[in-house]
Amino acid sequence: MFNPVYESHYPGIYRYIFHIVGNQEEASQMTQQVFMNFYGYLCSHSSINNTKALVFRIANNICCDYLRKNKRAKNVSREDLILRNSSGQPEEELLKKERDEIFRKALQQLSPRDQQCLLLYQEGFSYSEIAACMRMKENSVGNVLSRATEKLARIIKNGDKR
Repeated sequence: MFNPVYESHYPGIYRYIFHIVGNQEEASQMTQQVFMNFYGYLCSHSSINNTKALVFRIANNICCDYLRKNKRAKNVSREDLILRNSSGQPEEELLKKERDEIFRKALQQLSPRDQQCLLLYQEGFSYSEIAACMRMKENSVGNVLSRATEKLARIIKNGDKR
């Protein structure tokens, strides 16, 4: 039987990491590392205020390390873009893959901080949870999200480089 923290947070952590690294195998390995680090943290600390924020903060740190080492994933295979819950309709699946690819490429043009804030928000985090995870002031989260959303929309619409 799996741990409830693992079961409840694995899908969100995996999606978050996959959007950043763009490779299923890397995302899977990094997700496993997140939970190994989380359980190591549990052993050395007596209490945790917000488990979800801590798990995503660990994921965020692992992603930052990955991006520093690899400077960004350059090639994403079409197979990596297939989501687990595909509709089964070939046309719809193809359109979904194309939208996902456009989104991922646009997302990669944003700064790591903007990427991570948008992805955390997409995962349903509140501003206070994003602030805790990203180690930033809560009142800054709204500004970062607003600017990042505008940049992302401009990149998708115009194909801008920034």
